[in-house]
Amino acid sequence: MSGHKAKPTVPDARVPCLSDVESIVRTSADPVVARRRGQLLTSVRRLSKHAGVDPDAVPFVVPVLRNLSTRLTPATTGLSKKSLQNDQSNLRFLLGYLNLGGL
Repeated sequence: MSGHKAKPTVPDARVPCLSDVESIVRTSADPVVARRRGQLLTSVRRLSKHAGVDPDAVPFVVPVLRNLSTRLTPATTGLSKKSLQNDQSNLRFLLGYLNLGGL
């Protein structure tokens, strides 16, 4: 055995929505995710809140995330540029962690 932990599987082999990703992060036993859990959950929640979308209806895929992310600016969200950059980084991490591509 190589000692590598298995990547999480997406329920029913379908594209996860934002709420699925939130559930995966909340329940993950992976120490890397556990260490960043609060930051990751905040980033997913901020995306749906500030983009004004239903987390159950938004697929967690690169084209959709790019579209939503381009609408989020310090002026439209009230968040600092650095906070938005950190959110982007967290979303990129989750895309890689879930084997869904890169942002």
